Amino acid sequence: MNKNILFSVIMPVFNREHIVHNAIKSILDQCYSNWELILVDDGSTDNTEAVCKKIANQDNRIIYYKKENGGVSSARNFGLKQMSGDYVVFLDSDDSLDNNCLSTLNKYISDTDDAFDFICYGTASSSEKIWKPVKSETPVFIGENEIKNYYLPAHINIYPQTTNFLLNYIWNKCFSSDFLKDNNLHFDEGRKTWEDGIFNVNCLDKAKNALLIPEVLHTAYNDPTIDHLSSNFYDSQITNYLQDETTLKIRFETHYDFTSQHYCHSNLNVLKILYSKAYKKYGKQSAKLIETTAKEPIVKHWVLNVVPQTNWEKFLKKSIMKQHYKDIYNFYVLNEIKNKIFSIFK
Repeated sequence: MNKNILFSVIMPVFNREHIVHNAIKSILDQCYSNWELILVDDGSTDNTEAVCKKIANQDNRIIYYKKENGGVSSARNFGLKQMSGDYVVFLDSDDSLDNNCLSTLNKYISDTDDAFDFICYGTASSSEKIWKPVKSETPVFIGENEIKNYYLPAHINIYPQTTNFLLNYIWNKCFSSDFLKDNNLHFDEGRKTWEDGIFNVNCLDKAKNALLIPEVLHTAYNDPTIDHLSSNFYDSQITNYLQDETTLKIRFETHYDFTSQHYCHSNLNVLKILYSKAYKKYGKQSAKLIETTAKEPIVKHWVLNVVPQTNWEKFLKKSIMKQHYKDIYNFYVLNEIKNKIFSIFK
């Protein structure tokens, strides 16, 4: 029987005057009508406010709020405080939901007597790039044991992020409002990126059950003209990353093996990429940042436990063990010189 669930769709908005109407239209076009759209304008300085208000005035299910700029986590937390729905869906202002999204979610919720802590569904960025949480064409129910033993460790990178990985995003999931409230789950307003990744880890840590469905209900538009914070490199990104990993290790090390080769290899690979970004942005000034962060206990933990498979890992292990931190900076200097030479003779 149809339970007529009320869905709260929370959409943070910041300077999206030219595209936000597309995301809003995808909600207005839903086959299912029992929803509320909470638009949280995070201090836009363009014409976003006028666009949102004009649309909101035409449908009383759309509620517009404007607040001082505090970042996407602040905007989402604000939306969570205003919502009145039974389930919550997060939507970015440059994405859209399939017009059957809410009706499909309502059907699955109505088909069971038990409430799901969250439902995970498929997402697409193009007709060729489609991701689904299950390989089958039928839904898969997972309980607390599976979540704790397979899905949570995959999300903190103990295992490869393949079969038991649900993506580190929130826009491919629908959360029970009671689940979020009862466990005081919200977004960390002190971070600039990976706020949804940490939110997902926290949800998996508390979840008793979840439903994974094969339907593709979300579309992400990867518009290169739009500035996405997650694609940038900012001043404290490396230190924040190492702090995150240190916190996760302390929090979960009694449950999972933080010496696994996958964990060590993947983190060292991320560190290599971040160091490269730091060098490209700061040049000589990155030398001190590289030296300081390479001394961090979590980095030494990765290096001590990794069995080197690449020349980079061999080099990094040797440099850190011998405390030759300047050699790590010089590695990027030499790489840049090589790339310039190759570009000349290419």
